[in-house]
Amino acid sequence: MKFKHVLVALSMVGLVGATAFTNAEDTPKDGKTIFTEAKCEGCHSVTSLGIESKKKNPFDLSTVGKAGDAEFFVKYMNKEAEIEGKKHAMKFKGSEDDLKILAKWLSELKEEKK
Repeated sequence: MKFKHVLVALSMVGLVGATAFTNAEDTPKDGKTIFTEAKCEGCHSVTSLGIESKKKNPFDLSTVGKAGDAEFFVKYMNKEAEIEGKKHAMKFKGSEDDLKILAKWLSELKEEKK
């Protein structure tokens, strides 16, 4: 009888754990999360949002959205477009979905810190 209770308990733990894992994976990422996960702050800051770079003289992206729309930033991050005559230093290495989310987020950055 005890064995049956242990089996039921383990099954419940497994079910709850699997559900928690699935829900975590299904939660959509936002641009800021992708930006930090991709370690973009290694070269860039977004001072308007309190994101500081580890680089001595980072390129601040607080108003980069003025350069184009999300479609433009997808091309830029794939080294297919330029800003002020320069291509992005490195091609984005994340998924296509993450790139689209990041590009949309970048296109919305248009205001300096107040």
